[in-house]
Amino acid sequence: MKRIVKKFLIMIVTLLVVSFLVFLALSVIPGDAATNMLGTQATPEKIEALREEMGLNDPFFVQYFRWLKSCIMGDFGTSYSYHMSVSSLIMDKLPITITLTLMSFVIIFVVSIPLGVFIAKHKGSVIDRVFTVFNQIIMSIPPFFSGIIITLVFGLILGLFTPGGFVSYKKDFAGFLVYLIFPAFAIAIPKIAMTVKLLKESILEEYQKEYLRTVYSR
Repeated sequence: MKRIVKKFLIMIVTLLVVSFLVFLALSVIPGDAATNMLGTQATPEKIEALREEMGLNDPFFVQYFRWLKSCIMGDFGTSYSYHMSVSSLIMDKLPITITLTLMSFVIIFVVSIPLGVFIAKHKGSVIDRVFTVFNQIIMSIPPFFSGIIITLVFGLILGLFTPGGFVSYKKDFAGFLVYLIFPAFAIAIPKIAMTVKLLKESILEEYQKEYLRTVYSR
């Protein structure tokens, strides 16, 4: 329980530090939301009036803690690009993120366990050596690059899906799941390689302990 609480507190502190640094960076770079909304052709008077209305003329710490208080209350503000509340945008995309995460986890679970057991069983063989080299290469590939390769091979060459296409879960849930299969694989592939490596090491370590216990007992 203490470990969970500690991890949770570290996560909260990390989020606060990251949010502060991002807020600081946005306040330092030229331009602001008022200029972006009105455009560069707007008069200085209009920009200044909008800045005052949006509270952009307030001191930095006043702006940050006002934003932080709103976030804690569940109000993430308004997106000036989409002219919608940020909360609505998040809630609209949250089911997609959760579904993609679950699909990736299932793929990792289904592929990693039998593969890890198989490789551990053939330790020291040609299969093990070839897989070790291949596994190291896979672990070094970021998901976005594997996504590009999957799109090129399965989307453009084989035509199994339309690159850039998407089916909303609100219209066709089955089609929505089909379109998430390839992105889920792109996310899962590096994790599969890492999980297989860890599982193989764990199995061999446990086997070695069991072997030593048997020797000592004899």
